[in-house]
Amino acid sequence: AQDMALKRGSKSLAQYIDLDVQLLLMKRRVGTERNHTLVKVWKLLHLGRASVGDGAYWQRMVVGKRLGTDTELHRMELSDEALVQTMLLPLALVGHVASFLPLPMLYEKRIDMLSRRCRLSPDSTISRALDLIDDVLENIGFVKACDSSGTIAPPSFNTWVSKASDCFIVNPPV
Repeated sequence: AQDMALKRGSKSLAQYIDLDVQLLLMKRRVGTERNHTLVKVWKLLHLGRASVGDGAYWQRMVVGKRLGTDTELHRMELSDEALVQTMLLPLALVGHVASFLPLPMLYEKRIDMLSRRCRLSPDSTISRALDLIDDVLENIGFVKACDSSGTIAPPSFNTWVSKASDCFIVNPPV
């Protein structure tokens, strides 16, 4: 489809048909939905229509009968602890914090897309699968870990990090 748009002289349409741009747009959409969900959860928690864990700690925090120590908070699952601490912030600040959350990676969605695409274009699918592996390794900090640990980079690399900046697509054009 992108080739056809370019042949017909529609560069602006071809730009949006690019897989990297489509993926970025999907990440932004899912990120926006996540941020709206976070605000909805804040509202439900403060209206008393939702709770974290068994809800007892949350109720004490909201009512203002906070314990002198946060031992109960630290016994919670890490995700529940982060949710409680975030949800105690004012709504405007929660929205601001949500705007700084990184875009979701959509690994499962990308794998589904690759499995459907493999019949249409096996070569492109392999290339995109390798890009996905690169993204996973970059996101877990593999490249920086190799560079900082002193692991010798392959001969074609200057350093692990410099090669990563050449290989990984950080911000595709929009």
